Amino acid sequence: MQEGGAVMTMLHTRERVIFSALCMSLMLLYACPVAFAQTSDDELPSLPVNFGIALMLPGQSRSFTAESDLFFNFMVIPVFAQGSGTLSISLSKTDTYFDFISVMQSGYGYPDENYNMGFTPRTVSISTRFWDYGTTMVYAMLFSLGEGPYSFRVSLSYN
Repeated sequence: MQEGGAVMTMLHTRERVIFSALCMSLMLLYACPVAFAQTSDDELPSLPVNFGIALMLPGQSRSFTAESDLFFNFMVIPVFAQGSGTLSISLSKTDTYFDFISVMQSGYGYPDENYNMGFTPRTVSISTRFWDYGTTMVYAMLFSLGEGPYSFRVSLSYN
């Protein structure tokens, strides 16, 4: 065991993906009861955690829209890519001002972890390279102090 090292530096790539999925599960356990506790019996809000899945081949693109009634909006997208190429990930939010947005990917590929963040109106982008095949988890987040509902768009392109 390394002295002074963070937990993530001690884990291998496969274990990092599993660790990331477990962290997301814990976040869901925290976020879901809060979302349901704030409503009446007649209506249920959209949850602050959104999910998507992408199976990508070279030359394909996918888009996902995350929507929530709560000021914190999060999206998780497992991506499975077949064939060599570069996966480009972008998060776009251009209809508001001073909302915090962030996108991160973690998994196989080069680089194996990458992130970008900023304040709206803006599009933040990252990319990773795969050889033959690859898997990665994409995490996108919006934090806003403005009035809801809240939404953003995540676009994936594999070339």
